[in-house]
Amino acid sequence: MPRRVYLLLLSRTHKSGNPFGPVESPNQRQCLPFQPKSAAPSPRWLREGSAVEKGDVLVVMDTQTLPSRIAAAKAEMAAAKAALTTARNLSGGTYEEERAAALANLEVATQRLEIGEKLVAKSFSAPVDLAQLKANFETARMTLARIDLEKNYRAELDISQNEARFEGAKSSLVVLQDQLAKSRITAPIAGWLETVHVDVGEQMPSGAAAATILNMEELSIIVAVPQTNIAQVAIGNPVSIDVAGVGQRTGKVSRIASISTSTTRTFDVEITVPNPDRMLRAGMTVEADIDVGYQPAFGMSPAHLSVTSEGSLTAKVDDDGVVRVVPVELVRSGVEQVFVSGLANGDRLLTFGQAFVEAGDMVRVLMEPTS
Repeated sequence: MPRRVYLLLLSRTHKSGNPFGPVESPNQRQCLPFQPKSAAPSPRWLREGSAVEKGDVLVVMDTQTLPSRIAAAKAEMAAAKAALTTARNLSGGTYEEERAAALANLEVATQRLEIGEKLVAKSFSAPVDLAQLKANFETARMTLARIDLEKNYRAELDISQNEARFEGAKSSLVVLQDQLAKSRITAPIAGWLETVHVDVGEQMPSGAAAATILNMEELSIIVAVPQTNIAQVAIGNPVSIDVAGVGQRTGKVSRIASISTSTTRTFDVEITVPNPDRMLRAGMTVEADIDVGYQPAFGMSPAHLSVTSEGSLTAKVDDDGVVRVVPVELVRSGVEQVFVSGLANGDRLLTFGQAFVEAGDMVRVLMEPTS
């Protein structure tokens, strides 16, 4: 005996993806101090929520003794440079002059020794005098050998020590000047001064944020796209965005995640949205329609779909009084209505009572009232 069911005549419509997601600011920057110091917010620009330009002073650090230390470093560098210049001037010709003097002494000692040996041979001089001449000769020879060995070692050592002193003073000056330059924390980008994290007189540890700046000229929206639809999304796809209280905006897909979220099996898609009037704020919830092209779909209540044991979706339609099961794919989901593909235009969907019939059953259908 045929069973009574109701049907819904389907018409084709087109809907694109409609995920929800928060608005984010892609250009959020934090200003960091270089070392622990007492902070003093700049009185001119330090108003949270106000616009700042790149290079505006946000926080002025207490420089304490930096100016006097810089002056001392400059004086030390000047003294080291003068000492180095003097050492270089003194080293010029010292080795050659000392060697020439020692060589002359050696020649004199050699001549005296030769004369002494001749006098002793002819008994005109005592042997003890010859011994003294030999000692003078050996002393002159050892002096020349020592000078050749040292090769101006003392002068070169003096130059090296003064060079090290000069470079050390120069390095200290550069470090102190860098610290002085970093004592004024400036805005790295133009945007809105969202938060100031310091008060006057507070100690700021190295690496702590002094202020947070948001660039609101262009925002990013992160939406979750199901894995069944992610293949249809491409970089550059136009996106229509509906923001409650603001209205309609347009953007483009700028990034597609390669790894899905393990809990929801969805993929994060980033949408870039221009915000010239700065009406959009970070953290707002929006509804985004990603235009992936034309896709025929049919709207129906989710209660009219069935799930197979394999997890796929099906719909039951009337085929001249016989139930036919049609596999369908979810295009877009909602609370009260879903859009599916796989049905033909003009198919009569079984609605009320469809849960009690199976494929091949004989049915007598009645049109569902439209109101």
